[in-house]
Amino acid sequence: MDNKESYLAYLREQLDGWVEELKELKDKAATAGKDVARNHPEQIKALEGKIDEGRKKLKEFAEVNEDSWDSLKDGLEKAWDSLAAGFREAAKKFRWEKEKM
Repeated sequence: MDNKESYLAYLREQLDGWVEELKELKDKAATAGKDVARNHPEQIKALEGKIDEGRKKLKEFAEVNEDSWDSLKDGLEKAWDSLAAGFREAAKKFRWEKEKM
């Protein structure tokens, strides 16, 4: 995405999706019983950490001025892609661990 504002909107949408996905995972764990939720604090904390990290990155990206945007865009995209991959991996592990119970 070339336009800074459209890219930031895309990132906000993705971050909102992570928040919703974490909420759904927590809800499913809660309905599966207290043991499931209690036995997964590491995965929950990891997902919450990725969301917090995403909020920080989004703020950093938003503060980049338009003149610097083009030169920094590739690095910003790589940082976000890495963060997104980390979130997906943590969510996958949470689901897998929950299914083992």
